[in-house]
Amino acid sequence: MITDAELAALCASVYPPSVRSGRRQGIHGIGPDRRIYTALGFRLVRWIDTDAPDDTQVAVFVRRHAAVIAIRGTTTLWDWAANLGARFFLGSWRRRWAGVSDEIREVIDGLEDVHAVYVIGHSLGGALAYHGILDYCDTHSAELVAFGAPRAVSPRLEQALLLSGVTARRYEVESDPIPWIPRGRWGTYGVRHVLPCATWWPSLRNHAVSHYRAQVEALEAHSPR
Repeated sequence: MITDAELAALCASVYPPSVRSGRRQGIHGIGPDRRIYTALGFRLVRWIDTDAPDDTQVAVFVRRHAAVIAIRGTTTLWDWAANLGARFFLGSWRRRWAGVSDEIREVIDGLEDVHAVYVIGHSLGGALAYHGILDYCDTHSAELVAFGAPRAVSPRLEQALLLSGVTARRYEVESDPIPWIPRGRWGTYGVRHVLPCATWWPSLRNHAVSHYRAQVEALEAHSPR
């Protein structure tokens, strides 16, 4: 079993330290933090880092019979365009996932004795995870966990997720503005968990992956076993 606190830590591991705390944007060429994922017993089997405009970073981890596909979130202006909505050319969540999906599938298919696949992401990464999970619903025990993801689910995607029967959870920090955009026809999917905020007013401090990680760990520490 992989806990959501462990999944939040893996989401944090795919960001450089200064981005994890929300102090800096736009850092590339730096892979996952080995100190985080090895402490949890995971092994990194692939790191994917594409160029702009798709500008997508994905890590594939494995532990025993489970694989975790962790998608990095917003770090550049290209990413912010995607957060604002798929109606813009630069903001196609589905296209971004399509740009890495074949390579990830090849990696997963090459892993022996992997029965469960978790597709996870923070921020923009969570939006891509909604599209990515459908690739594994028919072949594996699949779960989706999104942390601070924008409203990335179209009515058509919602119907596909419902038909798949996939297990999905969505974590939102109070006063994090990202889970409230874009508006219009876009929505969310999965069981919603609301976490305490760092500041009561809407602020990107509430969006930092380090804050999500800390709050999910605190939630699980105080939950009955």
